[in-house]
Amino acid sequence: MKAVVYHKPYSLTLEDVPDPELQDSREILVRVTSTAICGSDLHIYHGLQPMLHDGVIPGHEFMGVVEEVGKDVKRWKRGDRVLVPFPIACGECIMCNAKLWSHCERSNENGELAAAFGHGGAYGNFQGGQAEFVRVPYADVSPMLVPDDLTDEQALFVTDILPTAYWIVDVAGVKPGDSVAVFGCGPVGILAQRCAIFKGARRVYAVDQVPYRLEYARKLNPGV
Repeated sequence: MKAVVYHKPYSLTLEDVPDPELQDSREILVRVTSTAICGSDLHIYHGLQPMLHDGVIPGHEFMGVVEEVGKDVKRWKRGDRVLVPFPIACGECIMCNAKLWSHCERSNENGELAAAFGHGGAYGNFQGGQAEFVRVPYADVSPMLVPDDLTDEQALFVTDILPTAYWIVDVAGVKPGDSVAVFGCGPVGILAQRCAIFKGARRVYAVDQVPYRLEYARKLNPGV
């Protein structure tokens, strides 16, 4: 398959690599139909992510079609269309039972946080979604079925960026009638503005020092 491969800081190439294979009966193999570049991928590009090594495939925002199913997988069959959130959670440990999926105690033997796709050894050493195929562990836990009436473009942000923005607004306690300031008009900031509007904020102030970002925020979120 073709995949984006990290070699060293500032050196990533598109190349042919071996296809992934199932390593556990609870896994699925997903043929990627859409993937995205996250701002945190810049940490990999700059070589700042701990325990990076030559050969890491980045990417933790992806979706696609199930191509192969482990014998103990119950939720999925070949041909299902799924999106895959970035944390890898077992669904059975104390943290998962408390719905603290990003702190799963089993998926990442190298740290206290859960494993994540495409982040190197510090996050479990699972290859990411900037590739044609991805092996997805604990497949009955995190992947989500994508309705047929949604396009990839409409669904893809649910893998990471939209939940991140919604979580920001939720933990900030935004209520109907509030005035909210969002500092930064990058992708997460713009979505946080929209989520604040969804939560009923009366006024949302977008703060940034880059003119084109402010203009884009006004275009996407009228009234900001």
